[in-house]
Amino acid sequence: MWRVRSPTTSPRASRARPSKCSRSGTHKSKILSANVWLTDIRNRDEMNAAWTAWADPANLPARATVEAKLADPQMLVEIMVTCAK
Repeated sequence: MWRVRSPTTSPRASRARPSKCSRSGTHKSKILSANVWLTDIRNRDEMNAAWTAWADPANLPARATVEAKLADPQMLVEIMVTCAK
């Protein structure tokens, strides 16, 4: 699973780090699916905005977003992606 960091434009919204894709030998355009866990589903709009800004608009993957208690209480969101190489 990838940890996420907040973008500089919004301390509450989060996005996955592109370096994780490149270190895995793939690219965000090759994400096939994503599971998103939010600690508070009311933050879904902010997460959607950050995801849309980060994701490849020509290759948007299937995505599910749910509310869940995360193992690290400082995290607001956790994202797991499945990528092709």
